[in-house]
Amino acid sequence: MKETDLIFGIMASLNKKEYSFEVLSGLVSPFSINESSLRTALSRMNQRELINIRHDGKKAFYLFGDKGLNISKNVSYGFRSPDWSEWNNSWNAVVFSVPDSPTRHSIRKKLESYRYAAFFPGFWIRPFHPSESMSASFAKQISGGHVSLMVCSGITGLTKEKVSEIWSLDETGRKLTRAFDFLSSRIKSIPLLSPQEAFIERFLTGNEIVQTLFKDPLLPPVLLPGDWNGFHLRKLFQEWDAEIRYRSEIFVKNVLKYGGGYEKEN
Repeated sequence: MKETDLIFGIMASLNKKEYSFEVLSGLVSPFSINESSLRTALSRMNQRELINIRHDGKKAFYLFGDKGLNISKNVSYGFRSPDWSEWNNSWNAVVFSVPDSPTRHSIRKKLESYRYAAFFPGFWIRPFHPSESMSASFAKQISGGHVSLMVCSGITGLTKEKVSEIWSLDETGRKLTRAFDFLSSRIKSIPLLSPQEAFIERFLTGNEIVQTLFKDPLLPPVLLPGDWNGFHLRKLFQEWDAEIRYRSEIFVKNVLKYGGGYEKEN
């Protein structure tokens, strides 16, 4: 797990508007990240526009920028199953034709991150859901003239078999099942963990599950195999996260209060 991913996950999960350097240092200390490495990671995150830095005198405070907030929102969207009960076979579609390879690669990566799949080269789709504001998510690409968005009432030739192929549902389904079995075994060990151990567990195990959940395309059930484990994994993840969050609460409260780590109350 990259240091920047860990810091991002901690900042996103604790729901604070901003963090002092001392607090972040205390939160990452169980992962053996020293102050020098933390400063370097925060600088890189700022350069990538994931976070902003607010200065108050000599103190620095770190908070998410718009890009970081959008990424956090998109990741957390996959923690719960969307309600597809009113889906009427309408589809979001993105059309693009870009001769510049780096730009084309960037657009594809962004489309994948928003759970689109390529029906044809340059024509990417996902089921339309009113909660997914794609025009806002792709505003930069639209204004740059690189992509066009549309909503289709139906797509000829898009069979259930084709959906399974372009979203690699067989492979993803196996990963979801393995993650479910793994998390089922980990949830049993929570009562045995100290608050600091639970905090470590929350982000190491949590990262594995979040990465797997992010691969779930969140399609309407009518398009999925009957044994799809995404629904069960999301439900189990919510239960696990609530328990591990509660178990690690003493450690987090101590760091937020003292800024230097759990040891200060020992």
